[in-house]
Amino acid sequence: MSKIGIFPASGGLGGSIIKHLEPLIPASSLVLIARYPDKLAAESAKGATVRRAEYDDPATLERVFDGIGTLMLISYASFEDEHRVKVRLIH
Repeated sequence: MSKIGIFPASGGLGGSIIKHLEPLIPASSLVLIARYPDKLAAESAKGATVRRAEYDDPATLERVFDGIGTLMLISYASFEDEHRVKVRLIH
């Protein structure tokens, strides 16, 4: 059985998707991808694969989707990209 990936998995929408899928498929079928994988410790303990990646770091995206047959990609509005860059420059 191919894996189902969720990216990003630790936010509100990703969390809702995980809660919906948990009773339907085994946790071992899930690949949860997040900027902060430690937020997915409970899902990892249940058997889900947890990987680290983030939109702002292309190097983390190179192989993070390996083995995933179906991907739930949660995008964000393009105007947020400019905002995120500004925020990172301030900090």
